[in-house]
Amino acid sequence: MAAKYSIEHVNSIIEVRATGIPDRASVTQMWKDIIAACAEHHCFSILGIANMDQPLSLADAIDHQTILLNRGLLNGHLFADEFEARRWLDGG
Repeated sequence: MAAKYSIEHVNSIIEVRATGIPDRASVTQMWKDIIAACAEHHCFSILGIANMDQPLSLADAIDHQTILLNRGLLNGHLFADEFEARRWLDGG
């Protein structure tokens, strides 16, 4: 199944829910849509929740922090648990 996603502004957080198999085109479009949602709502806290058919490889997970730094998104983390991610976004 191709990657699909939804983007919503909920309680001062941009929530992105993704499913399927990611490909470069869909991921590129998703990030453009996330940026547009952030600008529209003046909100820069993003919670990405993925239920992917193809799990993130260990190498990609490790490289995630480097990608965030290269894009100027210095304060990002990967979590295996949505509750922990929400707690981190809330500053707790």
